[in-house]
Amino acid sequence: MKSIKYMIFLKNIIRAGDGSSYFSEKTKKVAIAFIIVIIVISYGLFFYLQNATENDIKNSLIEQQRQRQIESTKAISQSIGSNLDSIVARLQMLASSVNLQKKGQSSDNNTRTLLEEIYHQITAVTPVDRLFILDKDNIVKMNIVPKGENTFVSANVSSLSWVKEATTDKKNSMPFFSNGYVGLDNKYRIVLTYPIINRQTGEYFGLVGVAIPTETFFAHYGNIHDVNSQFLAVFDRNATYLAVGIKDLVGKNFFGEFTQKFINYNPVLNNLTRNLFAGNNGYGVYDYGRGERLTTQFPVFINGVAKYFVQVVTPTQQIYSQIDGVLLTQRIETFTLLAGTTAAIVVLIIFLLKWSNTL
Repeated sequence: MKSIKYMIFLKNIIRAGDGSSYFSEKTKKVAIAFIIVIIVISYGLFFYLQNATENDIKNSLIEQQRQRQIESTKAISQSIGSNLDSIVARLQMLASSVNLQKKGQSSDNNTRTLLEEIYHQITAVTPVDRLFILDKDNIVKMNIVPKGENTFVSANVSSLSWVKEATTDKKNSMPFFSNGYVGLDNKYRIVLTYPIINRQTGEYFGLVGVAIPTETFFAHYGNIHDVNSQFLAVFDRNATYLAVGIKDLVGKNFFGEFTQKFINYNPVLNNLTRNLFAGNNGYGVYDYGRGERLTTQFPVFINGVAKYFVQVVTPTQQIYSQIDGVLLTQRIETFTLLAGTTAAIVVLIIFLLKWSNTL
């Protein structure tokens, strides 16, 4: 009888031991799963917070660049306006000179000497490739040009669009600023003119003017060749590119089919540029398929009237490159720390499992 009771007691102990082992095995699996979930969540939080931090830093950089670029675009616009105004002042002085007031389109040595003096004054400040006098019939009477250039003296230029526009009202004594045009030598230019009107009689004698090659002139104020760094885009009143980092666009209308296809009809850039031609400054960030860009803009005002229009374009990648190295280093350091911690936890779990099995 005693032996039977002892056997039943041992059986109960064995059953109890088996249940404890099962419970312990289940607990280990739950613990491991819990640790894995913690690790996954930690990595998820790491990438989320890292991206959020980097975006905040980049947005801060864009904001700082925007402020600086707005100021620099305004300064460029004012500098262009100031230099053009200075040219006009010299043209006005030439048109009011005794030689031209008394003799109209004189071709004597005194007039040529005066033209050469004015030409050197202008070119000392701004790139200009010719200073000319047209008579009342739009015949080139005198032309100061760089050595080796064709003077086109005696040529009738009545057919040129800017001549027609400048001489529409021959009693108007205001300066004229042309849109872009292709000259007789196939160079793209703008022209500034001032009418020669006799102060006593009001008779129109013709006009004096300068021809300015747009590429050389606007390159004086910023990069107009390399689109991979900050560059200028300059327009005339017809929304035609006078200078831009993409050479194929020079002479093309911004709202024309060629340019619109090039920018993929980007609505942000279109709205921004429309505001520019309405006489407003502004900025925008956009991507028309060739990388994200930050653009700031200002009209070029002369005597309160917008004559030309300037945009400064910066690829945002150039802005971000200032801190890309720092962010990459920080990302590697944080990821290395997280990976090291994960590896330590995995090793600890393996050690505890082996120790548990041994026990």
